[in-house]
Amino acid sequence: TTGVHGDPLYFVRSGGVYDTTLYNLSGDGTYWSSTAQSGSNAYSPYFNSGVLYPARVSYRGDGRSVRCVAE
Repeated sequence: TTGVHGDPLYFVRSGGVYDTTLYNLSGDGTYWSSTAQSGSNAYSPYFNSGVLYPARVSYRGDGRSVRCVAE
């Protein structure tokens, strides 16, 4: 994947937090997008070694990584 200026984007498989528990560290990558899906949910791009879900919906109270990809 490339960014706005054509530079490669690198996403780390960082896992997440659900109900105060860390999960899938180094196994899954899950991030927050800047787009809310509803008052309590937001889009959360998710990937692992075999699949990419660019618009998965997640509860906004869960822990996810944030990465700026464009200004």
